[in-house]
Amino acid sequence: MLGQSQGSLFSEKDAMIKKKDIIKDTFVDAVLKELREFKKQRGTREQKSALQESLIKTLEAHGYESFMGTEIEFTTSQIGKSYLFNVPKSRHGPLSRFKGKQIRVVCAERVGSKVRYLIAAVNQARALPS
Repeated sequence: MLGQSQGSLFSEKDAMIKKKDIIKDTFVDAVLKELREFKKQRGTREQKSALQESLIKTLEAHGYESFMGTEIEFTTSQIGKSYLFNVPKSRHGPLSRFKGKQIRVVCAERVGSKVRYLIAAVNQARALPS
């Protein structure tokens, strides 16, 4: 194999969620409102950091579970980005607890070389009063 390109070390087959299966996040709830506010923020690094902490607390208060992963596995590493995903009933592995449900995946923060994602089934995320 000398002289032949082996391509990327990782490929779409390493993804837990493939790009083609991502659904635009349009599930309207308190979390989506907070995500939109986070994306609009154009302040200082300190302001952005405080807003990120607030976002994480909101997600956790609404029953989101923490998953560590990579951009390859979850298709994004952009903090504050969210999308919906229909978890197949045949799913095995870390997302198997969400079999047959639609989930929201939120890229929450970088932790060393990994990324922390917060995930919940959108029809089961606890709705808190605004």
